[in-house]
Amino acid sequence: MNVKELNSSENIVVEDCSAGGGRCARGDGLRWEFSEATVANDLKADRLDWTEPETFRQAELVKENALRRVWRVQVGGKEYYAKYYYRNGRRWKVKRFLRGPECIKEWRVARYAFEHGVDCVRPVSYAVARGGTGRLDCLLITESIRKAIPLNDYWESLRGFGVSEYQNRISELEDSLAELLAKAHQSGISHSDLHPGNLLVEVLESCRPRVCLVDLQSVRIGKDVSDREAIYNLAQLNQWFRLNATLTQRMRLLKRYMEYRCAMAGDEGSRWGQGTFKHWAKMMEDAAYQHAAKLMASRDRRTMRRTKYFEFLRLGHHWQGHFFLKTKHPLEYSPASGMEFRAKDWRKAFKDPQAVMERFAGESLPLKKSSGTLICRGMLTLGDKSVSVVIKRQVNKSFLGMIRNCFRKSRAIRAWKAGYAMIHRGMAVAKPLAVLERRIGPVVFETMLVTEEVKPSTNLRAFMMNTLGEIPVEKRGEFKSVITEQLATLMRKMDFNGFTHRDMKGVNILLQNMTFEYKGQPAKDIRVIVIDLDALKIDGRKTERDQLRAIVRLSYCVDYSEYVTRTDRARFLKAYLTQFGSGRPDWKKLWRKIAVERNQGK
Repeated sequence: MNVKELNSSENIVVEDCSAGGGRCARGDGLRWEFSEATVANDLKADRLDWTEPETFRQAELVKENALRRVWRVQVGGKEYYAKYYYRNGRRWKVKRFLRGPECIKEWRVARYAFEHGVDCVRPVSYAVARGGTGRLDCLLITESIRKAIPLNDYWESLRGFGVSEYQNRISELEDSLAELLAKAHQSGISHSDLHPGNLLVEVLESCRPRVCLVDLQSVRIGKDVSDREAIYNLAQLNQWFRLNATLTQRMRLLKRYMEYRCAMAGDEGSRWGQGTFKHWAKMMEDAAYQHAAKLMASRDRRTMRRTKYFEFLRLGHHWQGHFFLKTKHPLEYSPASGMEFRAKDWRKAFKDPQAVMERFAGESLPLKKSSGTLICRGMLTLGDKSVSVVIKRQVNKSFLGMIRNCFRKSRAIRAWKAGYAMIHRGMAVAKPLAVLERRIGPVVFETMLVTEEVKPSTNLRAFMMNTLGEIPVEKRGEFKSVITEQLATLMRKMDFNGFTHRDMKGVNILLQNMTFEYKGQPAKDIRVIVIDLDALKIDGRKTERDQLRAIVRLSYCVDYSEYVTRTDRARFLKAYLTQFGSGRPDWKKLWRKIAVERNQGK
């Protein structure tokens, strides 16, 4: 047996497989390997059926997808995590043939990490299914780390402390995380799926917290980690920190990482010295942008596929469409995003889409009605859940329009994709729940777009005309400040990501948690949400004139209120132009351009 020391109080023993030690075979068709001979008794591998963990008395499903499941189980008074790998499709067969069982890769990665002093989960056993008929391919069992929680949960738990204690604990966490990543990269360990869910924080009483790597199947070992690869690894983690940490905290983490790399690299550590900080910060900024674009594009493609989050259904009368099922990260402003729907409930609700529109139109006055467009709102029942929705139906009456739609996506599909693209990039829009088309072959005759109704809310134009004047004078400035900041941030994000709203007027911007009549609502609860997804357009070649037109349309809205001053307009332009590294904004130049555009439009 080869014994490697983990730390002062823990050892791992890996048995020599060639000697046959630690193996256990039983009627469930699994071939086992154990880190120690005593582990077989601890896991009761000869008595329990590990192929069915749901039959254990104390078992909880922690994570699940098409290829893997993770269970938390208790056996013999000890807690373990059992990770199950399943067979799935031709692509899996090719990977299995080339790489072998995935559990063995994690096993080897953990051994390599412990040999190089990198903290990670401790595997105690793995098993490979004998025969290729069942769905289960292999499983890996790791010890549970006491008092350990994912990094994102630990970060949130610190917000309850006082300012001084919070800063101290954040500093300790940053130091532990920087040391772990520096040691991993210096040892030739690169985690290709580095996010807070794959980092566990173990709370220790007498010293700083210990950070451990998990989900080792995404780890590459044995090769030097290049500087570019190391920076890209940090950029992956920065994707979460960008939304949950301050710029100072992110830069401090990078500095500490550089200090550890410099100390560990010896003579070669000069390239990580303090004088190179700006160079690495710029590299990480570029890498973070590339990673974010790649991640967002992957999420965008998912909206048009059959996954556990979305479903594609063919209905009667030549109708077909895409439907929302659930999401991993619910939106604060969207109650429907926290619900889980079933495909059969969508199929039942839209068995006859035309009947749904007729019922909605009969229950309340349409929001809009024209020769080709009908917008109605109502309550949609999906199984045991009810959702307040807005449905926009468009009939294609133009023969030329039908021909054009044979060679491009319909307007409703483009709105569906653009809406989710904005959500994925952190912009608030009315959540799309379903999109339907009535088509015969390539010809689309009519479409329906179902979005969640934003309640309670009022549009920006009504707020300016009526509500703002009802707010007490001493609170009016706070409301204007909150709305100005959110609008400026929204417009800035749209410009950065290449989005254009061709009808950016006040009635298409809703203020959630605000009503037509002021009823004492606090300003901090207001959220700016964009509607009319049909007018959204994704165009990376967006020009300065496109940006200007959106601001000009928005500027007409504030003309309705006598309580919006020239100072308020200037504050909006300053907030819109100000971003990290932008310097002092030249808002006067933009002001003059807006004035010229408004005069030309009259």
